[in-house]
Amino acid sequence: MTKKGLTKYLSIGAVTTAALFLAACSNQKSTTSAKNSKTEITMWHAMNGAQQKTLKQLTEN
Repeated sequence: MTKKGLTKYLSIGAVTTAALFLAACSNQKSTTSAKNSKTEITMWHAMNGAQQKTLKQLTEN
């Protein structure tokens, strides 16, 4: 690798690292609280009969 190529990759790495660092250290607060919000998950399955009944009991609430 040439010196010019190495400098290019090091520059890209430095900019990427700086961007990630600044994004991770931002002081922006979330507009919603995780404690007050619910996430609904849809689960597809192929269970029927007793297995379906048990799965529904386990996943209620």
